[in-house]
Amino acid sequence: MVITDAGTPGIADPGNQLVARAVERLGADLAVIPIPGPAALTTALSVAGLPTDRFYFLGFLPHKKGKQTMIKRIIASQETVVFYESTHRILKTLEMFVELMPPGAEARKIVVGRELTKQFETIYRGRVAEVIAQLRQSGAKGELVVIMEGQKK
Repeated sequence: MVITDAGTPGIADPGNQLVARAVERLGADLAVIPIPGPAALTTALSVAGLPTDRFYFLGFLPHKKGKQTMIKRIIASQETVVFYESTHRILKTLEMFVELMPPGAEARKIVVGRELTKQFETIYRGRVAEVIAQLRQSGAKGELVVIMEGQKK
């Protein structure tokens, strides 16, 4: 039995590997019964105020190799994009967005949710540069979810 108080297991964590191995070994004899807890992904989308009819969820971005390419893909996306980022990399990641955005794209809105459904829950909203300033001022620590609105057609 797997029980967690840290959101829904199997969403952007190794829980999916546990389920896959268990199903491999036990097959039809295994009952996998989901009892969902809050997942930062859906919690953040529900309060973002950005389009949610279509979105992409990327989990955590690559640490180094491929990160710049992934950020360029996010910037080019016409749909809302959601990803997780660590406290230690959030500022550098958002600064990469500012560097890579073409003129006019810097007006796109982002929402960063911190410690959602917990005591120190905070929602940061605005353009990328504005959210960077908010995060620097607050010294935000904890679990972070980033949502970027899609490029306007």
